Amino acid sequence: MYTICVNTYAKVFSVVMKGNLTEDDSRSFVEEFQNKVSTIVPSDYALLFDTKDLAEAAHCGSDGFLTKACDLAHHTPFKAQYSFVPIRVVEY
Repeated sequence: MYTICVNTYAKVFSVVMKGNLTEDDSRSFVEEFQNKVSTIVPSDYALLFDTKDLAEAAHCGSDGFLTKACDLAHHTPFKAQYSFVPIRVVEY
């Protein structure tokens, strides 16, 4: 599941991904992202890209959706970009 929100007052464009993402989510994400970006001037907005509550399988999945979504978001010329990712503790 994902949400894309545009706060025109604070000039913030936020993407939040949670849980598991389906194939339908991946198709609709690109379309919705591009539609919402087309309504603003990205260089005036900060991007908040939050995947900290995304299922572990989505972070490690081989389908490449998360990589494509990140590339799409991070190659859009926002004024500033902030990513929130899960913290993983690795035991040695």
